[in-house]
Amino acid sequence: MAMIPVTEMQASIPYGMAVYKMSALEALIISLAGNITIVFVLLRLIPVCVDFLFKHSPFLAHHIKKYFDRLHAKHSMRFYEFGGIFLTLFISIPGPGSGAWTGSLLAYLFNMPFKLALISVALGLAVQGIIVSFFSGSIIELWQWATQ
Repeated sequence: MAMIPVTEMQASIPYGMAVYKMSALEALIISLAGNITIVFVLLRLIPVCVDFLFKHSPFLAHHIKKYFDRLHAKHSMRFYEFGGIFLTLFISIPGPGSGAWTGSLLAYLFNMPFKLALISVALGLAVQGIIVSFFSGSIIELWQWATQ
């Protein structure tokens, strides 16, 4: 579940704790391992997919390149200044659209070096995983207490 773009760790940690009766630490470690694995794959695969797309679809290449250029013109100074920190903080906040997939895409869009991108995303995922584990454990405990 942690590797799927919609669910990621926000669903895999609570699922592991509730359904498989894992401890918060077990669910966190397994989910984090899955999420970081997909980040490694995405950081290598996104450039290949975009190059393929640009090579085989001039129409899409034109429009996507135009979008990339606007994005870079608008945000590149701030991102280059605080890129790793921004990416880590962005991913750290659990919510829709702030996970490994989006973080990997942002790292690609702003040309982050592979190592910096991997470290920034992994740190953000670790913080997010801790937050999700804490809240999931609290909610599960509260539910068990309320249903006794």
